[in-house]
Amino acid sequence: MSKTINVIDYMMGTGKTRYITKFMNDNAQDKYIYVTPLLFEAKNVMVSKCASIDMRSPLDKDEFNNSITKSDHLLELLESGANISTTHQMFKSLNRKHITLIEKQQYVIILDEVLDYIQPYEEYSMDDIKDLFERGDLIADKNNLGKVSMMWDVSKGNHYKNLHDICEMGMLYSTTKPENLLNLQIPPVMLDAAKRVIVM
Repeated sequence: MSKTINVIDYMMGTGKTRYITKFMNDNAQDKYIYVTPLLFEAKNVMVSKCASIDMRSPLDKDEFNNSITKSDHLLELLESGANISTTHQMFKSLNRKHITLIEKQQYVIILDEVLDYIQPYEEYSMDDIKDLFERGDLIADKNNLGKVSMMWDVSKGNHYKNLHDICEMGMLYSTTKPENLLNLQIPPVMLDAAKRVIVM
């Protein structure tokens, strides 16, 4: 399926945000995921400016009295087909369940500012990663740009669950030497799932 990607490229302060909020409010037949660098803008500004289409922002654990994670709440919003405003950081942590729902619901993704598509992955210590490689729990495919795979299934709550999920998404790559220097790359599948992508 061919993907439509539109780029809105104007100087700061020329009305891009005003334009895009009017666009969403005027085209309520579509479902939107608005992705912004700033949490305040996601939770307050866009929710307020897009009240006519009931824009929602995923809640934090403490807002649910620790009964649900922000990722789980995002899943609930996607399942219901809600219009969503979230941050770059949250968007980069999507898993296969989120992406499946984005495709199923035919969301339009609007990226406010460009995401960092390649960045160091430093969630675990270099010693931890080195140990996983040495035990064969992690393998880097040198014929596929060093793409990293995890060779064992990790249950929820395990220390390495996030590492497992990122490997499963095809987002983790290793340098040649030393092998335990990892880079996180946002896979095209995140954008391929959308009906349309707009980059501001």
